[in-house]
Amino acid sequence: MDENKKEKMKNWLETGIRETDKERLIREKQSVENFERHENLIKHGKNMTDMEIIQEASLKKIVNEFLNRLVEIEQLKTTSTDRKFLRLLRKLKKFIELTLDEIQGEQVDLRIDKDELSKKLEFFNLEFEKIKNYKDTNLKETNKERIAREKRIEDAAPYRQYGAPLTPRDKDY
Repeated sequence: MDENKKEKMKNWLETGIRETDKERLIREKQSVENFERHENLIKHGKNMTDMEIIQEASLKKIVNEFLNRLVEIEQLKTTSTDRKFLRLLRKLKKFIELTLDEIQGEQVDLRIDKDELSKKLEFFNLEFEKIKNYKDTNLKETNKERIAREKRIEDAAPYRQYGAPLTPRDKDY
C-alpha cells in the first residue's frame, strides 16, 4: 500500500477526516488565518492580516512624523521675520506636503516603500535641523557639521595671532 494511503487511512481512523499530515497542516493554517482575518475585521473594520496591520501602524508613525514637522514649521513661521528663513521654511513645507500627497496617492494602490519613506523622513529632519540652525547662526548646517567647524576653530585658536583675520564664519570667537 502507498505511504500516503496508509497515512490517510490512519488519520481517517483517528479524526474521521481522510487527509495526509501535510494536508492537515495546510488546512489548520488556513483556518487560523481565516480566524485572524475575522478578528481583524471586527477590530479594524477591514480584512487584514497581522503583517498588514503592523505595516499600516509603521506607515501611520511615519506620516505622524511628517505632520509633526509641518506643525513645527508653522510655529517657526509665526515667530520669525527673516525673509530668507521664511523662504527656506516654505520650501521645506512644500516638499513635505508633496510627500504626504504621494503617500496618500500610493496608499490607494498599496505600493508604499517604507524604507524610502524613512530615508525621506531622515532627509527632512536634517533639513529642518539645518534651517533651525540657520535662524541662530545664519549658516545652513547640521549640528554635527557645526560641532566639527567649532572644533576646527578651537584647534586653530593658539595660532590665530599670526594667521589671517577672522572671517564672518568665525564670529563666535
